[in-house]
Amino acid sequence: MSNLNQYIAQGNLVDDPRVMGEENNVVRFAIAVNNGFGERRTTTFVDCVGFGNQAAVIGKHLSKGKQVIIRGMLVPNSWEDKETGQKRTKLEVRLENVNGFFFVGNGGGGEAGADAAAATTGETASEPVEAGAGAEGGEKLF
Repeated sequence: MSNLNQYIAQGNLVDDPRVMGEENNVVRFAIAVNNGFGERRTTTFVDCVGFGNQAAVIGKHLSKGKQVIIRGMLVPNSWEDKETGQKRTKLEVRLENVNGFFFVGNGGGGEAGADAAAATTGETASEPVEAGAGAEGGEKLF
């Protein structure tokens, strides 16, 4: 029996996305998610990773400070610290492709959405993709 593993968050990109990999098919970025108000306000930093066509689309359309909504699954990422040699582990969100990523706020036109739809499905988009549901004034990427 499989368990539910879905993570949805809205936040701002902490830095520009880093597109990497031999074929530029991996993208990594972090978002800052604010919770609470006033003195009780806290910020959680969430690391995200996307693969394949997502890397090109995210690298092209997102930059530091952009507000986004992400959807994906929590996965562990393990590596060996080069300085200490210790094994390190952290959780990150592996982005899902369809309906997994929206611009929020200052989305401009449907052209980028059409590019994203084509990149995600591998087909040529003939018409712009409409704004994503729940992302008022936003632009649907996947």
